[in-house]
Amino acid sequence: MKLIGILLLAAMLFTGVTGVSVAQVLAMSADDFDAGGYDGAWTTVQALDVEIFLPDGWTGEDIDEDGACYRAGSADGAATLTINYPVDGAAGEEISANGKPATIVRGDDGSLAITVILSEDRLAEFRFDRTDEDALTEDLALQIAGSWTDVW
Repeated sequence: MKLIGILLLAAMLFTGVTGVSVAQVLAMSADDFDAGGYDGAWTTVQALDVEIFLPDGWTGEDIDEDGACYRAGSADGAATLTINYPVDGAAGEEISANGKPATIVRGDDGSLAITVILSEDRLAEFRFDRTDEDALTEDLALQIAGSWTDVW
């Protein structure tokens, strides 16, 4: 009962500070989450037991080939994502992927290989291939790779 009272008090304080009603907060859908500035949808990567936030127009599927467990692509085919798992090590420049520790290797062909640490210290590589930077910016690739969250 105390917990319910605390939650109601927090909701009232949130409403008073932001001007957003509790009903508006409850009505927000998962697709409204902008994950750092882009619209899209959550998708589950079964082999990793995580969800990632793909941009609008991207579609993906679970696969099981040559160390890859998931593949996605933009609607126009100009950018693709392949998630490789497991990964033996994390080489490259240390960076932040949407606030999470990661490493990046920038390929001469424009590809980006971003290795992230998942829960339980598992490593996965998010490899982005793109026709050019206009097809997928490095910043957006980092946001996608850092959007992972454990499936509840």
